[in-house]
Amino acid sequence: MKEIRHISASISGMLKLRRIDWCEDDAGRPLSTQQVKAELRRLQGLGYIYIATSGCDNFDPRAGCLGHVEEEKS
Repeated sequence: MKEIRHISASISGMLKLRRIDWCEDDAGRPLSTQQVKAELRRLQGLGYIYIATSGCDNFDPRAGCLGHVEEEKS
């Protein structure tokens, strides 16, 4: 068995970015930098440190990906 860990993004690090133009809402519409930063500040206010990347179903917003055990293929 091996353990996989997904990449997560630091909220404080993302808030330092001048431009964030790769995020979209649930309907697939692009979000403005201001919209993204407002949501990041909201999450930070809730105590979140990280946000997950797609595909992680074992995520803690204070620790990041908690890992996934995967059977090794022979």
